[in-house]
Amino acid sequence: MELLIFFLGVLTAILGYIFSNFFLKPISQYKDINAKIGYKLTYYVHIITSPGKGMLADEARPVIRDLACDLERRYLSIPLRHLVEFLRLVPTEDDIIAAKGQLIFISNSLNNSGRTDENHIALGKIFELLKIKELKNGSMVEAGKLYGKNREE
Repeated sequence: MELLIFFLGVLTAILGYIFSNFFLKPISQYKDINAKIGYKLTYYVHIITSPGKGMLADEARPVIRDLACDLERRYLSIPLRHLVEFLRLVPTEDDIIAAKGQLIFISNSLNNSGRTDENHIALGKIFELLKIKELKNGSMVEAGKLYGKNREE
């Protein structure tokens, strides 16, 4: 009987380790990159929404492009992605692809001063698609929606 309890304890520990490292850890890493995207976009918002030549724009371009690649990498490392999507722990694959595209768009348009409105819209879309949490009622998402409505009118 004691041997059975010992083996059940070892089996539980092994299953817990596998669940933690191969299921929860990739989701946690995705959540970390999601938070980092929100942080970096907020940090560079003044450059994204009023682009032009400058040293900070040159610094932001590779950082934002790297975030796009890292977003995809972290998302693809999640096992059973479709189940995790169904449980709404991560956005859908289509939302990840769209957010990645918007990040690359912003990265490409940082030195183009004629893209201010498009950058606002892209910024709002990223926050909305990735469901990035914000303080004060989602100011980035709302800004993107407002700019999108103004351009459609």
